[in-house]
Amino acid sequence: MGDLGPTHAAALQVHVQFLTALETTQMTRSFKMLTLLAMLDEGGFPGQIDIDTLVNGFRARAERSSVLRSDVGVDLTDHARLRRYLEENPIAAWTGGRGTGGHRYFAYQDGVFRTTFEVRPEQQEALGELVRELADWRLVEYLDRAKAGSVESEGTQQFKATVSHSGGRPILFLPDRKQHPNVPRNWTKVLTSEGEFEANFVMVAVNMMRRPGSQKNELPEVLRKWFGPDAGKPGTRYYVLIERRGNQWRMRPQPRRANAA
Repeated sequence: MGDLGPTHAAALQVHVQFLTALETTQMTRSFKMLTLLAMLDEGGFPGQIDIDTLVNGFRARAERSSVLRSDVGVDLTDHARLRRYLEENPIAAWTGGRGTGGHRYFAYQDGVFRTTFEVRPEQQEALGELVRELADWRLVEYLDRAKAGSVESEGTQQFKATVSHSGGRPILFLPDRKQHPNVPRNWTKVLTSEGEFEANFVMVAVNMMRRPGSQKNELPEVLRKWFGPDAGKPGTRYYVLIERRGNQWRMRPQPRRANAA
């Protein structure tokens, strides 16, 4: 997972079995990662979340992508039906230990979905960040496969962009184009765990990111969601991995690094 601070390294050591299961669990549908990310979004991981809040969070996640909406396969506006879908699919999979070697890291009872393992208070935030990174990555991998279909891969290209600040807002600075001549130019479609976007690759930076059909710049919001309110501020070192597989570009956050004091 790259360079980690001491708290993240400790959380990784203690919970390596769960994190390994998360990294390797089979994904024939997106619902397991969507459920986990919704739990994180609502502050329920590690810990617990009531089913109706989880349903709402799951819906918000699934609505961001046409691929995810199709993948779920039920009417997202039908709350009762979506609740049954979660109970019979991702919740049943997580609580039954399917894809996690039989280990039951979650339980569901009386409308409450919860983690079953203990987490030290000082490691809760770090573990949540590690889990979010893995779940984001697994979801992007899944979406990438779904979009690629049967198209043969044309190889992988990747580079890191540095999170910095411009005009008081986080921005992505690109590497030297002489060393990375395949860095995109102008508006380019990208896939992230937050959905599909169009990113504007100017000479030295990605300065805007918008959803198709919108003019709103969502790049600062996405970066703060990935790295927190200090994204790009002096004394921090955050990176975004930008990767192309076939004809699909995608972005995902790199692990949090310790402050560069």
